[in-house]
Amino acid sequence: PAFLSVMISPLDGYGKEAAQRFQIEAFIDERPSVSFSESFTTLQQADALALVDGGCPLVIAGKLYDYLCAGRPILSVARSSEVAHMISSSQSGINANPDDPQHIADALWSLITERKAGNFHAPQPDLLNPFGAENQARCYAEVLDKITSPHLYT
Repeated sequence: PAFLSVMISPLDGYGKEAAQRFQIEAFIDERPSVSFSESFTTLQQADALALVDGGCPLVIAGKLYDYLCAGRPILSVARSSEVAHMISSSQSGINANPDDPQHIADALWSLITERKAGNFHAPQPDLLNPFGAENQARCYAEVLDKITSPHLYT
């Protein structure tokens, strides 16, 4: 196909049923799980990366950082507003509402048509700086300073 999404872990039953229902099996290359050292090369083989997380809105999946580093467009179907902010502010891809299958399909179609036209959502390195290790460590230190402040307990 002209567009390929590589899954580096097997689809669960729900994912397989959804792929069949939406007739997108031809666009998914489902592979066995790979080691961390192999994942970057595998991620870079994809035309797009899908971050699907219907869980807690306060969680950022660790694989998001791998996806950002891989430099491929990301289709985010996650409940976390922080994830949505990271994707949009770094211009790394498209956020889709996890409760709206049509919105997800439209977002995926947008990535496909952009790719066919030679356009490509790719993370902008300078826009990723706020999410880098140094800045995140600084933010974490601020949280620790706040919770260990003696003023909290007086």
